[in-house]
Amino acid sequence: IRDSLRDVAPLLNLGVIVIEPHNARDAGILGSVSGVIASHGLSIRQAVSDDPYFVDEPRLTIVTDPGIPAELIHDLKRLPAVKGIAIY
Repeated sequence: IRDSLRDVAPLLNLGVIVIEPHNARDAGILGSVSGVIASHGLSIRQAVSDDPYFVDEPRLTIVTDPGIPAELIHDLKRLPAVKGIAIY
């Protein structure tokens, strides 16, 4: 995606969370992930989701304010839809 902040986020002092879902076709993944992020007081600067009909391994990429706390990662991993997480 040309307008994605993911690649420049470190230069802008922003956090990047990449979510690997169990099933990207399930409803509510973005809503549950964004709710957990908001509960930790972080703003979402950008959210980009791959379309599961066009991408073999779709991901949800979230660009946030800096300072992603370890507890946030733990809480995201507890979501039923989340299979894996990467932080950049």
